[in-house]
Amino acid sequence: MSEVGMTSIDPKTGLILAMYGGRKYVYEDFNHAIAKYQPGSIIKPLAVYAPALKTNQWEPSSLLKDEPMDFGNYSPKNAGGRFFGEVSMEEAIGRSLNVPAVYLLNEIGIDNGYNFVENAGIDLVPKDRNLSLALGGLTHGASTLEMAQGYSAFANGGKMIEAHAVREVVDSEGIVLPKSTIEIKTLMTEDTASEITDMLEGVITKPYGTGRLANIGKPLAGKTGTTEGNLQGINGNKDAWFVGYTSELVTSIHIGFDKTDRNHYIINGGGKTPAELFRAVMMFNH
Repeated sequence: MSEVGMTSIDPKTGLILAMYGGRKYVYEDFNHAIAKYQPGSIIKPLAVYAPALKTNQWEPSSLLKDEPMDFGNYSPKNAGGRFFGEVSMEEAIGRSLNVPAVYLLNEIGIDNGYNFVENAGIDLVPKDRNLSLALGGLTHGASTLEMAQGYSAFANGGKMIEAHAVREVVDSEGIVLPKSTIEIKTLMTEDTASEITDMLEGVITKPYGTGRLANIGKPLAGKTGTTEGNLQGINGNKDAWFVGYTSELVTSIHIGFDKTDRNHYIINGGGKTPAELFRAVMMFNH
């Protein structure tokens, strides 16, 4: 059976509210919530769209190219092979189109995307400094904890508070010990965070949005993501993601197998399942 990892964070405090490590997780076992997987399209808001808005040269209505393009020896394709010619940034996010994301990262400069992702707490290495970053092609991947922490900046007006699980430490005499320093970073302005949130709400509410199954009839923002299984003759995925949030809760969900092979892969369309799980979590909390 496929495994699930999940992390929920309070974006206003950085406190980890919930973590799901797997079907049979026990203390010190392999924790699917902190294991790293290829993030796919959930990286796009962090690696491309927020950095683009930060330049003040792009906005949600800006038109992006969506046509077959070569960037040196890199030729990204959209899922399904369909191209729209030209789309707004908002539509590109809603449809989770790959080519506009790579096109925009190329326009703003790879360093802008690379630095934003690193500042959001996701570990990169020098060879990640390339255009495949736009589509989540990372050397080491990212965990549900890291993705929830990164997205928390969108939910918290641009400020990211370091994720942590300890509220306070009390010694044997009942004295509360001094708290360790929790890092707070301003990743973007409040206006940029609001623009990203508006576009990610469209992922759930727009007729073309890839995250419509997460809709609970209340304001939610989120992003879907999948990575290909690369199994010859099989149309399946290796990873399926959904990261969604309100101003009070950020939840990141990953679904996949511990080992992807011809007998263990996510069927085509299985990327919808994380959105359905997110919806169930939000229904429980609302």
